[in-house]
Amino acid sequence: MSTRSRFKGSSGVFLYQAVPRRYRLAHQRNRVAILKWTEEVGVAIKESGIPREVIFVTAKVFEGLDDMPPSIQNSLTKFQLDYVDLIQVASFNGSTPITKARPGPLGDILAEIAARRQVPENAILISWQITQNFVVTTTTTKVGRLEDYVAVVRLNLSREEQEKITQVGLMPYFRAWVPDRFDLNNRF
Repeated sequence: MSTRSRFKGSSGVFLYQAVPRRYRLAHQRNRVAILKWTEEVGVAIKESGIPREVIFVTAKVFEGLDDMPPSIQNSLTKFQLDYVDLIQVASFNGSTPITKARPGPLGDILAEIAARRQVPENAILISWQITQNFVVTTTTTKVGRLEDYVAVVRLNLSREEQEKITQVGLMPYFRAWVPDRFDLNNRF
């Protein structure tokens, strides 16, 4: 799919190119977490030729319950769709991405497993989450990460690898989002 000049900024253009690629990689779920690119995703879906019924589209809303109907309609208009498959009501979370706390206690363990298994570190973390029965939701604007997500399907962490990651998770941790509002031991 060609780059469309009407999408200003490299991120919007990149996203427009990435949407069809996601589906070629069997990643048939599309969630737009960054609201400014909803229109680009809608156009990319429309112009990709992929049947709408095989695409799972999630809209994200931040408004309160009273403002939800107009917010949902706004998302449908931006996506140029008649329906979305899921409405995600967004709320802020105090969790911090591991990349914000580097170097950290998990860095060496991830590097060792990644080198031995020949997989990216983020695939290891997603695989660990799945073994812990977490529902994993991934998002990206980088096409290269889509291949990383595919690596998760082939990765089965050993019990020893899972336990190493789990034990590090029980240690003190780093909070980047409003640290002054949470007790240091509050993990929610």
